[in-house]
Amino acid sequence: MNFKITVLMSVYNGVNHLRDAIDSVLTQTIPNFEFLIIDDGSSDNSLEIIEGYDDSRIRVIKNRDNIGLTRSLNKGLKLARGEYIARIDCDDICLPSRLERQLEFMVQNPEVGVCGSWIIVMKESGEYVRKFPVSHDEIQCFMLFKTPLAHPSVMIRRHVLTRNQLNYDPYFKYGQDMDLWDKCAMVCQMHNIDEPFIKYREHANQIGKKHQGEQKFFSNSVRKNILKRSGLLDPSQVEEAHQHLCLSSKINRESLDQLKFWLNQLKLSNDKQKFYPEPVFSQVLSWRFFYQCKKASFLGIDSFFRFQNSDFKNFTNYIDKDDRFKLLLACCKGSLKRKIKGL
Repeated sequence: MNFKITVLMSVYNGVNHLRDAIDSVLTQTIPNFEFLIIDDGSSDNSLEIIEGYDDSRIRVIKNRDNIGLTRSLNKGLKLARGEYIARIDCDDICLPSRLERQLEFMVQNPEVGVCGSWIIVMKESGEYVRKFPVSHDEIQCFMLFKTPLAHPSVMIRRHVLTRNQLNYDPYFKYGQDMDLWDKCAMVCQMHNIDEPFIKYREHANQIGKKHQGEQKFFSNSVRKNILKRSGLLDPSQVEEAHQHLCLSSKINRESLDQLKFWLNQLKLSNDKQKFYPEPVFSQVLSWRFFYQCKKASFLGIDSFFRFQNSDFKNFTNYIDKDDRFKLLLACCKGSLKRKIKGL
């Protein structure tokens, strides 16, 4: 049977939220798709839950042993029969029109090989929308700093993978999606639809939380390769400066000044090399400096003026007046707390 879409899910001990995830796929507004579920050697009741569904669209693959997400997804890519492959994780929820809307976009935009979306993040404290860069140029630039697509939101043209012999690199035990997006960016256009199609659950047992350090290591190795390939920097500088200054959670006034200098170096180098398109590249650098200044709001009003007095304040595509006001307010609160503490 020919399918337009294969929905690909890998499950390992996902009993807590598995029914919600499966139900959200089976109730999509378009009915004709293949739902390929790989049970990766679960030791809980995940397989019983999956096999309890009487739906001809579900195709179950049982791994004898737990082989990990990367190898399970590669098995799924080989077995998928759809023209498009839509990812979903076993603890997330597809909004009802997700497949229909993404399929419609892919049909109308044949140059796009990978299509993601914004997501609704579900936390115990509530929900909020997490936005991702939309255009291909923005996605490429954002990859220097953050994963530019939400993995469970993507739909991929299968022929982009098969023609270019692309899959998830087995070396990447975690952060395997980041490596794949980097490879896809070199052979096709990528895009994020600017509305949420996925409800993404944040909890203590998810892979990104349990293996945060290892995931960061693998993602950083992708960024290091990107920077080397771009020719923007001396390779000996890349790991220490970029990883520490742009991605570190440890922030103080000195690190903000160092970051501003480093981002300016990236911009000056790109002005010569012209590896990334402008003004998108400068806008992304501006976003990154603003983001770090926001994280440094606990240092007080000085963090606000560090952004306002920088050249990056002129690139405002990702930073509107509300964002600036929120930064000012947060920094004022930071100053008040420091005054109360006598700092």
